[in-house]
Amino acid sequence: MRSGLQILSRRHARTRILKSLRLVPNEADSVVWHELVRSIVWTLTRGRTPVHVLRLLNRALDAAQGIAEEDMGPEALRAELRGSLNELAMSGDLAELDAGMWLPAPSRLVAMAPQDDMLFVGGLPTRLLNLAPADVMARKGPFRFIRRAAAGPLSFPVEDMDEWARRPDEPLQVWAAQILALPLLEHWEPTESTRVELYLPERAPAGTPQFKRWSEHYGDVPGIYLARRTRAFGTREFRIVEVLSGRIARSGAVLARGEARRLMYALDLAADNRTRGRWTAFGAGGRLVLTSVLPYAESRIFAALGVLTINPEKLYEQPWAFVSHGEHIQELVNALSIQLNTQ
Repeated sequence: MRSGLQILSRRHARTRILKSLRLVPNEADSVVWHELVRSIVWTLTRGRTPVHVLRLLNRALDAAQGIAEEDMGPEALRAELRGSLNELAMSGDLAELDAGMWLPAPSRLVAMAPQDDMLFVGGLPTRLLNLAPADVMARKGPFRFIRRAAAGPLSFPVEDMDEWARRPDEPLQVWAAQILALPLLEHWEPTESTRVELYLPERAPAGTPQFKRWSEHYGDVPGIYLARRTRAFGTREFRIVEVLSGRIARSGAVLARGEARRLMYALDLAADNRTRGRWTAFGAGGRLVLTSVLPYAESRIFAALGVLTINPEKLYEQPWAFVSHGEHIQELVNALSIQLNTQ
């Protein structure tokens, strides 16, 4: 009896690994990396013990180098895998903890709309789902959609779309009032070199994109404001501050992810200087062009339902395309008080 290692070509190795991941042989690399990272996190953590990002990426790189369709160096491939890791965190499949540690997120189903397939969220690899291949209807970036009829027997908890995206229940201005009312403490200026700017939509020309509404010059604007501090190496943090006599007198805790961007839209509305967008309807969907980045919750919903294609010559624009859910997309945009020109 012959024994020993079997040497496989890259094509045969790729076919075997993709089959083990429940993927078809001609699957795009971007889909393969999402499933590969998901499976490696599950294997290293057993769903319970966090794994460090370096160990995770090293293991993923070892597996990916032999099956990549495009011939790329290890650094470029590592960057691709890191990008997949970040996208899986955005989709809700993986959870990033402190100190570079990662865990699979709990598995659940998200009801996108009554007639739609269900979005499956969580770190459980596709190969461990008790599903026929045809029941996994579509993969879109890091998102996995399952036939509604097949999702029921899985017995996973069900969330609605806003709960999964962590979109606040309150209207924009009510939510903003709660954030602006958070307690402020005496401000201590850090010794390191930093730049502090205030968000001042009332001073910006009408319709200006949000990135042009920040100012370092705030000596004559006493009151409560959203501040952005840029630290060494470009790291940014956002806080609520009180300005008195030309200086920051009090400041609050660092805002959580997504809170600053949502607050910017509320401050735009309060200053009667809303950002602008264009909506062109086609069929059940449409094309949306915005001039400012969306808050984190809306970005997650839009990424699951549509496609963002950035024009290198117009980096400030956010052009989204949707084949369905047009009415819901417009509702989300209107809830942010974006001034929408419909065509």
